[in-house]
Amino acid sequence: VQLSNQITGGRNIIEAGQHEITFLSMKYRDSAEKLLLASKSPLIILESSLWKELENKKFKSFLVISDSPKNLMVECLKFYFEEKVKPEIHSTAVISKEARIGNNNYIGPFVVIEKGVVIGDNCVIESHVSIKKNCLVGNNVFIKSGTIIGGKGFGYVKNENNVWENFPHFGRVVIEDDVEIGSNTCID
Repeated sequence: VQLSNQITGGRNIIEAGQHEITFLSMKYRDSAEKLLLASKSPLIILESSLWKELENKKFKSFLVISDSPKNLMVECLKFYFEEKVKPEIHSTAVISKEARIGNNNYIGPFVVIEKGVVIGDNCVIESHVSIKKNCLVGNNVFIKSGTIIGGKGFGYVKNENNVWENFPHFGRVVIEDDVEIGSNTCID
């Protein structure tokens, strides 16, 4: 079986084009045959229990049989298409001399890391991230662009004059190991 010269990514089975891989699980058992016949994908990862029901049928796509097709799809996409980030500290990053930075980290453009911050190993901190005083970031943490960690809390209380005042917040933000934080997130 000859696959397309170039696989460009992956997509769901209904939308996958001639250069995209896809998968099909038992979730779509009732329409599996119809979806397999209609798919333009050159390679479909098919759940093994579906294969037992369809193995006598002929399909134009190359089928890979798996007990866990969605997980195999993720592994394939990560292996072939996920951009590997090389450890570096960008020249525009501002890092306090009183911060501790672990090993094999990527710290992107215009990142600000304040005093007392501790960052573990193998982290990716994308551009325009601010990590405020005394925050702790574990190992294998991925912080996407524009995030602010450890900013002043936003709790309020009315004072004796019935005017809103910012409630003082003490302590620090702790981000544990293996966490991914979405773009433009504020964790105060």
